[in-house]
Amino acid sequence: MTKHTSDITQLTKTMSRGYIERRNKLNLNLTTLELRRLYYDLVMCYKIVFNIVALEFSEFFARNTYSRGHPYKLYVNHTCTNIRYHFFACRVVKGVEQFTS
Repeated sequence: MTKHTSDITQLTKTMSRGYIERRNKLNLNLTTLELRRLYYDLVMCYKIVFNIVALEFSEFFARNTYSRGHPYKLYVNHTCTNIRYHFFACRVVKGVEQFTS
C-alpha cells in the first residue's frame, strides 16, 4: 500500500514540474485555459449586447451615453469585493481593454 502511495506521489511531482511548459513546446496548437475562457466570454458578451440571448444588458454592463464614436463601449460598475471583481462582466471588459491597447 505504501509503495503505491509513493509511486503516485512521485508521478504527480514529476508531472507538475514543468509539465505545462513541455506540453506547450510540443506545438500541439493547444490554447491555454485563460485564452479559451476569454474567447467564450467575448462570444457571450457579443450575444448579450446584440440581444441574441435572453439576458438583459443592464444586468451586466452600463452604457456610455456621452461617448463619441460607437455606442458599444462597455462599462462595469466599480466593485470592492473580490468575488465581483472576477465576475463575467469584469473579465470581459478587462479582456476587451487588453485587445484594444
